[in-house]
Amino acid sequence: MRSIVSLIFLLSAAPVIGAETPWVEIAPAVEVRLISDGNVDSEGKTWAGLELKMPPTTNTYWRVPGQAGFAAQFDFGKSEGVTDVAVHWPYPERKRIGSLLDYVYHGDVILPFEVDVSDPSGTLKLDAVLGICEEICIPAQVNFELDLNTHQADRANASRLKQALADVPIAWDQDSPAYGALGLNADGKSVWVRDLSAEIDPDSVIIDMGPSGPVFGAPQKSLGEPLVLLPILNKTDNSALEGQTVEITFMTDQGAYAVRGMIEPATD
Repeated sequence: MRSIVSLIFLLSAAPVIGAETPWVEIAPAVEVRLISDGNVDSEGKTWAGLELKMPPTTNTYWRVPGQAGFAAQFDFGKSEGVTDVAVHWPYPERKRIGSLLDYVYHGDVILPFEVDVSDPSGTLKLDAVLGICEEICIPAQVNFELDLNTHQADRANASRLKQALADVPIAWDQDSPAYGALGLNADGKSVWVRDLSAEIDPDSVIIDMGPSGPVFGAPQKSLGEPLVLLPILNKTDNSALEGQTVEITFMTDQGAYAVRGMIEPATD
């Protein structure tokens, strides 16, 4: 079982004028920086992102970290000239630690930020806490400041952000439904998804209710029925899940998609 280092590393990158901050080391062999495409468009929008360089054996966590993971915390409240920031999460990997399941990113990754801007001369300011794990887990805190508009597009960063966005699930937009029905299993220990679209890889299905919700396990195919079952790993009164909305994320040959659905009551 991994140990957790209680010390939080507090690091800060100096304000810069440009489309990226300097790299900051937040753990051994792990560096992070804030990047942007360097341009605010006519609709008052720009793209930025948190870029991490990690060894292949080191991970940070998805928006729903799992059973043993550490949820990332992003605070943009000190920004100037910014009205909203949406974090876009690429499709994650599953990581098993004994009997526990986490959702992670290994190696190099970019988390894109969609930034709504009220003043193009403003500054994006980010206070972040990230879980960084290999043999031990370190909650690392880092602060960044980045000017929103350098008046010159940064093509290299724009390309990196575009590549990262290609791995972010988009809303299901195919002609046929993504699935037929979603419900709580009669034993109350799992949820089922019936009649998945043939375009969906059933092994890729992730169900979540956000970081504070229960953790659902890896999908299991039901023999003889067009079902996949996802066990509920950390909740005891599962009857409370009936009627709750979940997000279903999955992979297809065209990339990652997501769709929202409601859990139907259990039936015998």
